Amino acid sequence: MAIVLQENRPAIDIIQGSFSRPEEPWAHLGDAGPRMALQRAIPGVGRYAFVAGPGLLLAMFFDDTGRSGTGEDRFVDFGHEVIPAEPVRVRIHEVLYHDEQLEVGLLRANLPVNIEPLRLSVRHPEELIGREVALIGYPGLDAQRNDPDMINRLFRGVFDVKRLLPGRIVGYEFRPGQERPVLVHDCSSTGGCGGAPLIDLETGEVLGLHFAGLYLQANYAVPSWELARNPLFAQHGVIFAGPVPVAASVEKRAQEPAAPMIGASEAPGTRASVADLAGEDVGALSFAPEFKLEAIVLAMGRPALLVEQGRRQQNDLWESILQLHEPRLTLAIRAVGKLCLPESSASLLGTAFMVGERLAMTASFLATEIASGAGRDVTLKPGLRPVIDFGEALGLPPGEATARVIGVPFIHPFFQVALLELDEMPASVAMLDLAAQIPPELADRTIAVVSFAAQDSGGPPEWQEELYQNRWGRLFVQPGKTMQLGQTPGALSVPALVHDCSTIGGSAGAPVFDLDTGYVIGIHTQGKWLEGGYAQPAWELARDPNVWRHAIRFRPDPRPSWLGEWKDPQPASRPVPVHPEPASPPDRWTVDSRPPIEFHRPEVQRLEGLLIQIDAPMALFYAETAGLPPGSVSSSLNGRLLWREIIKKASLAAVLRRLVEAVANDPAYAALAPGLRESL
Repeated sequence: MAIVLQENRPAIDIIQGSFSRPEEPWAHLGDAGPRMALQRAIPGVGRYAFVAGPGLLLAMFFDDTGRSGTGEDRFVDFGHEVIPAEPVRVRIHEVLYHDEQLEVGLLRANLPVNIEPLRLSVRHPEELIGREVALIGYPGLDAQRNDPDMINRLFRGVFDVKRLLPGRIVGYEFRPGQERPVLVHDCSSTGGCGGAPLIDLETGEVLGLHFAGLYLQANYAVPSWELARNPLFAQHGVIFAGPVPVAASVEKRAQEPAAPMIGASEAPGTRASVADLAGEDVGALSFAPEFKLEAIVLAMGRPALLVEQGRRQQNDLWESILQLHEPRLTLAIRAVGKLCLPESSASLLGTAFMVGERLAMTASFLATEIASGAGRDVTLKPGLRPVIDFGEALGLPPGEATARVIGVPFIHPFFQVALLELDEMPASVAMLDLAAQIPPELADRTIAVVSFAAQDSGGPPEWQEELYQNRWGRLFVQPGKTMQLGQTPGALSVPALVHDCSTIGGSAGAPVFDLDTGYVIGIHTQGKWLEGGYAQPAWELARDPNVWRHAIRFRPDPRPSWLGEWKDPQPASRPVPVHPEPASPPDRWTVDSRPPIEFHRPEVQRLEGLLIQIDAPMALFYAETAGLPPGSVSSSLNGRLLWREIIKKASLAAVLRRLVEAVANDPAYAALAPGLRESL
């Protein structure tokens, strides 16, 4: 760990997850692009490790961090800034994998939902030489390997706090005495920076893991490229930024195994045509190939691509990804229309998309603009003539492919979703399938939000203008990734699919389209600036029998096959057996009562109300202590949703008593103990 340059390699204080604009020559770190890349990465970096996937940490194994087990003393600290604040400590549960050649370890931990994974670059290191980067680490007082006066001047006498350390990639070489190639950089570092990520200022991706240095000579990092070439990291869930490129320099290593194509799910030459998918002619296409919560989540790498221009604006990464899924994406575009009131000066309400014959889906709060009522008792407001305009999706002028909204079959009372009935379907408009089942691997799926853009006040106007080029009211494809399951802002009991696509006013009601399956997995409703976009999960909607009565294209059909068995009445000649009344339920429910859990019972509600005061990491810790297998409860849940899942699974496994006893006996929760013991 070493200081390489005596000048122009500062140590920038991180305060509350951000930083002040530095002096020259690094003042540009305060510009919108680099600042967003760094501020997104900072929360996910802890001492000696950083978040690299759902519940996953990457760390260097040159010290004993995680090496000697997963005891209660193994924590990663994500806080500890120069100005003291509430600590953010996460317990390490186990070492999942150790790459002995790279000396990089993969650890499992229960992470707070607001700490997002960093994405690892898949670019070959020889392409990175000269790029500006920043090391995010915890430099300590390392006077044995560095000049003490220089260290004190650089770090202003304050050590072991979270710092931003800018510099450049200066080389790629085999370090003497090592079998592995390394990235060479000149960021200032000392002991305490081991395992720190090198962040690319342009993309926000992790280019390497810092591990060593020589005073006034060089610092060294394990390239992310090398991790991408080991398929076990991706198989465990480490998030890489795209497929591994086959660079010219790789030809020198022709004897080595081919690098894995991380993230590629279809092979060229196996794609169906649009006509095969749609079953109809597509000649009409002219292209080939305060709701103030809409959000730009990432400054870099999440474009907004104007449909009219054939989506040719994307960078090389998204061009290769979208080309794989072009037929599915083109079909999805043809199902999306602009919900609007033509007579109004502000005609655009939002986005809607076709989910069945003359049936379109949108956000519930958009439906309340044109209709009154709730549930199934909904009527259109008099004097309004709402329409859905599919013109831009079909390559036609505005107004030439419209359908009038003639009814609202329902405004869902729980999910922020509404169903619209149309008078007709214009020619060549497509219908989309909604996923009735949660994908087996939800995080990091490649998706796209297809929606119309309307300027809003959800963030700095210059960012909106840069992404959307003032093309307000136009149709855009906004690709990105799924992140996790969460909760809808403002409706904390409502689950949400969280994603990182760029969205804006007008995106509400748009489909979140899974490019790998061709299914809609969510209905986008809102977002938080720089945090995440939120969508109503399609599979949750598919669980509602009141929704089944409408011809919505759920795939697979969520209705159980045995429903048809009720259609024939019982013959009158057959005697109807009379069964004795079931035994009365016990006077009180306890943790030993047999499942299913009746959450409406007052005893269960009291227990649940006590347990939800325990935060998510400790909740998952107690679940595993009681005997539930690691990973059996999703770490992406929080609050009531998390505890309901734990209570249900612990009851089914007959370990709920053990779990409640463990919490009641913990001195940290002495205030909860009397109430908890009432259930025992």
